Amino acid sequence: MIRLFFPLALLILGAPASAEPWLSDEGKAMRSAHQFLFGEFRQQHESEISDDGILRRVKLRDSGFQADGSAELELPAGTEQVLQFMRYLELHGTGLESLGGVRLLPLAPDSNLPVSTQTPKIYRVKTVALPAPGQDTPRFKLGVQGKATITRIDLIPFAGGIRQEFDRSPYSNLAHEFPPEKLAIDLDLDHELSIDGHVWLEREKWFRYYNRPGSLPRTMEDYAVDRGFLPGRQMLKFAPALERGYRKQDPKLKEDPARPGYPDPGFFEVHRGTLFADLEARGYAPDMKFAMCFNDYPSFMSRHPNGRGTPRADKFDAAAELVSRYLQNEIRHSGRTATWWELKNESSIKAEWDFHWLKEYDSWKLLADFHNTVAGRVHREVPGVQIAGPASAWMQVQVGDFKLWKSQARFMDLTRDHLDAYSHHFYEDANTLAAYDRRQFGYSNYLLGRLDAVLDLFRAHMVATDNLKPMLITECGALNIGASDADYWLRLRTYSAFLTQFMQRPEQIDLVVPFIFLHAPWDPTNAHSAYVPDGEGGFKETPCARFFDLWQNFYGRRLPVSSPNKYVRCVAVHDGEVVRIAISNLTNRRQEIDLGKSLPARQRRLYRLDGKIRYEAGNEVDPAAIPVEVGETTIVTLTLPQKLTPRGTVLRRDYFSDKIVTREREFTIAAPTGARAARLFVGLQNRGGLDAPLRGTINGHRFGHSTKWAQGVEDFFEHAIIELPPEHLEAENQIVIENLSESTTISEVHLEIDSIQE
Repeated sequence: MIRLFFPLALLILGAPASAEPWLSDEGKAMRSAHQFLFGEFRQQHESEISDDGILRRVKLRDSGFQADGSAELELPAGTEQVLQFMRYLELHGTGLESLGGVRLLPLAPDSNLPVSTQTPKIYRVKTVALPAPGQDTPRFKLGVQGKATITRIDLIPFAGGIRQEFDRSPYSNLAHEFPPEKLAIDLDLDHELSIDGHVWLEREKWFRYYNRPGSLPRTMEDYAVDRGFLPGRQMLKFAPALERGYRKQDPKLKEDPARPGYPDPGFFEVHRGTLFADLEARGYAPDMKFAMCFNDYPSFMSRHPNGRGTPRADKFDAAAELVSRYLQNEIRHSGRTATWWELKNESSIKAEWDFHWLKEYDSWKLLADFHNTVAGRVHREVPGVQIAGPASAWMQVQVGDFKLWKSQARFMDLTRDHLDAYSHHFYEDANTLAAYDRRQFGYSNYLLGRLDAVLDLFRAHMVATDNLKPMLITECGALNIGASDADYWLRLRTYSAFLTQFMQRPEQIDLVVPFIFLHAPWDPTNAHSAYVPDGEGGFKETPCARFFDLWQNFYGRRLPVSSPNKYVRCVAVHDGEVVRIAISNLTNRRQEIDLGKSLPARQRRLYRLDGKIRYEAGNEVDPAAIPVEVGETTIVTLTLPQKLTPRGTVLRRDYFSDKIVTREREFTIAAPTGARAARLFVGLQNRGGLDAPLRGTINGHRFGHSTKWAQGVEDFFEHAIIELPPEHLEAENQIVIENLSESTTISEVHLEIDSIQE
């Protein structure tokens, strides 16, 4: 038998065997570092590799090191060449709960690395943005503050681990070996679109950035305002901000000597809460909505130092008093406070809510009790302030047979009488460029269908339990930390793709805050910022600034627009004179879009080519051949010959079954008849995807749906969307889903119905 082997990359890319696909200089440096990691470095250090060949952990050091106050620990040679691939440095030993911080020398000598986990035996910190490694990259040391014994140091990669095959996608021109796919998009200029009553785009919901208002130089904030962006959310950490204080002259929050665990009421007689005192002077509207989040509760009431100051179970009343007094003080001195306050950042995870570590506690019940206790007091004593939670992280609700979802649903049920909104965070992992092709081996993030599946699951539960509350997305973005063009492009691609999808849910979402800063004073070189220091006392723009440029002037009333490819998402608006269409391409091919309109068109682009991020402010383009790169979100503007006067409105609304997270196959949905169009959404979850076409009936009428797009997807959780003849709808719709494996869970089922109001 003769066996022929071909490089996988060449088979995928279709390149001739004699020619290597194009790779940027940065990519060549990263490829060299990857070869070093899986060659010489792995030979020198014990590592953990899964059965499918993915590197999960590298043991750097296995010897005792005594930290005594302040010490420097040199990392093994070669660490500087591979740390770019890693998300965490994990220290093992004894007494680690007493450490006061770890710094990466010489790159970050003035600030501690962010702590992810701190226990007596484990101290895990996040790495910082690193340049592509080279021969001039210095050896790294750890600056350790505090007393402890360090017995081992491990490197832990980003989620998903590191595959032995080097990933070229962040450093290549994606899909340029193929011609663009031609895609006709249906744009309706005869009607406006109302999504459950929302016709205006409501720009103030979507176009935000991660800073509190009034926290930055006026010129920076004006830059954002001029482009239609407002500050959206930030955190206030009690322990560093009030208990320890950022300045020596600040009054310090102390424990009430008469009531252990409670704040000393005298603090609020001398503390001036002036975070928002000059907002109107800066030009912000008095009724501008924004969110803030409390975190790091003071040491005298918390399970310190674990869980970011998680309050002790017997000190929830003390935390409620602290929050209420703080808000009253803020309003007294500033005249206002944030619209929404979250009570604990990302409290769905162990690192933030310490009780999740402890089996002897019902951690989610305690989380609900905490929110109810604080919200109840705030509502009594600070009318008008809205309380949100749990500010969830890691929204993989399907994991463990939907175990996390059941906890989230229980939290909503337990807090329904106290919370004003539910808040969550969504992040793409660092290795999600070319995400469509990654679905076959473990892409587990949100933009390729899972976001819709998760959000509709929450909506279905709210409808079924008569607990409709607004949702706040108080963080969304990408988890990468680097500052290369590839890193910036992943962020820019992700911010815009999230926005394009969130904007289609105005009836569900009241606020979206991409995790992008104008500037981060607490971390000046943060690579998620639009402005960083220029080394000469001023600031310089980063590629993040182009995100604000791309979306400026995207406003108006909604228009119906649809794409035949579910991974090309569109939003269209008009102001009477101009039509604007946002098109987000999440396929694995370049697209050539045909809008089907013979109108003057201009295209605003933000994309990456030849290893460089490129921004084009508005070039003329053929509306029948609009180029869109893989991962690109583009804004197309059509100029109308006369004022647009739609003759009617498409009224769009969702109708849900009350069966949620089930392996039943029969559903009932009440819905109006007389629709113009109807679509059936079936949320499906199954390891390995769907191996057969979907079949079923609605009111006895048969339907079928190809599932080739879902075959072989390792971690499948998204919707099948079936177009239905509107005449098949009845007031009570009986739906039967067939041809699913027993292991497939249906998360929810709903009808999306369009009717016409002339």
